[in-house]
Amino acid sequence: MFALHKDYLQQAKGQHGKVILFSMVMFIVAMVLTFMISMITMLIFGGVVSAVFAGGEPTPGKIFLAIVLYIILLFVLGIISILIITPLFTGLYHWMIKAGRGEQITFKDGFIAFKDKDHFIKLIKLGLFNFAWSNILIMALVALFFLIAMIFIALGATLLPSSNDVGAGIFLFILFYIIAYILYIIVICLVSLVVFMTQAIYLENYNMPTIEKVKTAFKTTFKGRSVFGVYSSKIFYSLSHTQL
Repeated sequence: MFALHKDYLQQAKGQHGKVILFSMVMFIVAMVLTFMISMITMLIFGGVVSAVFAGGEPTPGKIFLAIVLYIILLFVLGIISILIITPLFTGLYHWMIKAGRGEQITFKDGFIAFKDKDHFIKLIKLGLFNFAWSNILIMALVALFFLIAMIFIALGATLLPSSNDVGAGIFLFILFYIIAYILYIIVICLVSLVVFMTQAIYLENYNMPTIEKVKTAFKTTFKGRSVFGVYSSKIFYSLSHTQL
């Protein structure tokens, strides 16, 4: 496992500072652009909602319209993040992968997604597909949390018939929170790794069909025997061995 870490560190020797500096600049640029566009979008949303509720009491129709607009806002912000974050962070991975293969990196390498129209369109398709399946998975996880909460509530109502068992009730609540949090962290880590792997695969073969990129990323991710193995060895392997 650690041989892969050493392999990457050895191959990237002399370029760690450049990778960190370029990555920091790319991260700041991505965050600033996302923040500015998000603020503009939310201001527009706020203006539209104010216009909807102006001149009268809230009605079920107005409330429903506001909810629909809010969902649209979240969708728009998601698309914006895909259009900005995905290309820029793919550039960040490009720096790491090239350095991990012992190749000299330049700041220009961070904009590989903008190399031509075909590269950009294929990456955006990949980003949209990742956005869709990851959000479906997260919503399923939320539904699972809700189900677990209902089970614990029912269990609490059965085991705690009197109001004197406050301590046991608090214990059940804390236990549920810990279980839900652990599940959430595990799922988010695995989803993040799969997304990372899809972008590494894009850098290796951007012509591969989008679904095949995701399938390959899933296969690569879940071949690991432990979360630590997944989150360490496979990342360093992809950085050291991806062919560009």
